[in-house]
Amino acid sequence: RGSGTDRCHGMSGWDTLNDAVQDTRALILAEAPDDSIAGEGEAYITRVVTAALSAAVMGHHLREGGLTRALPVYGSPNPDYIMRSAGIDPTRTYRIEGQLNGSERVGIGVYRIGPNGAPMIAGYAAFDPRNCGPDGTFALDIAPDATASDGISMPADARILLCRTLHRDERAAPARYHLIGNEDPRGPALMTGSNDGALTFVAQGLRANVQEYLKWMH
Repeated sequence: RGSGTDRCHGMSGWDTLNDAVQDTRALILAEAPDDSIAGEGEAYITRVVTAALSAAVMGHHLREGGLTRALPVYGSPNPDYIMRSAGIDPTRTYRIEGQLNGSERVGIGVYRIGPNGAPMIAGYAAFDPRNCGPDGTFALDIAPDATASDGISMPADARILLCRTLHRDERAAPARYHLIGNEDPRGPALMTGSNDGALTFVAQGLRANVQEYLKWMH
């Protein structure tokens, strides 16, 4: 059991998140033309919060091959996309090596953080049967000095790597890939180092992503 001060700090984080949930619900519902769309909007908010909380407090359970699977699908609950991400340092060099298997495409993007805190694409490459090896293998360098012919060049403000796998064949194994240069941390860890900070991080991300999604919708 934590001290009274710790409990107060935890309540502050929850209050911040609760305020963000109520505010973003109001933004989404204001755009809904009918009850059916309003229901989809409520589920959308829940998906974003669930994914953000998972990353902030249980990210150590969601990492594989240097990437984390803890992302909402912003537009709708599309089951065909497998999404993985990682924080990146634009001064470092990374490499993704993988195999397409039964997936249709693997898209890999580098993102900067926009003015409102939402990710904005800064570089992109995709792999499908046309540009993979005969056995479905692929590789991509991600570095400040990479060229378009062999990888993705990272701008100085790049912060996020996002991979989308389009997979619709339930009988086949999905693509597998590994991010080299981003080692998995050991043991559990709260984002920002505290429960209060983790909840505040979730609240900020919720506001930023909902506001950006509404821009896309408009």
